[in-house]
Amino acid sequence: MIKKLLTTFCIIVACTGFLQAQNEAAIKIKLIDKATKETIPFANVIVETGGIQAGGGVTNMDGEVVIKPLNPGKYNVKATYVGYQTVEVTNVMLSVGKTAYLNVEMTAGQELKTVDIV
Repeated sequence: MIKKLLTTFCIIVACTGFLQAQNEAAIKIKLIDKATKETIPFANVIVETGGIQAGGGVTNMDGEVVIKPLNPGKYNVKATYVGYQTVEVTNVMLSVGKTAYLNVEMTAGQELKTVDIV
């Protein structure tokens, strides 16, 4: 009797987890230097919806990051890296169970001028 209840409970838990995973979405972002076309590793990427941060991550050695789980809807993606101008992609639509792919080009920022302190 207990074995049947335990088996039934395990099946219900497994099905619930499977159904929950199908309602989630993800964003895969690849950051590229606009001038050299090289990837940008270790850059910070955040995902916002309605002004609230929904997720974030750091790009790997290939300049890629996957941010999940996210609910379906509209998101803004913001990428920052030292020496580059911040880039924001707005109104990225996510659908149920789908992954959105973004290739984001970043422009090197203005160089700082040297200052002599006397």
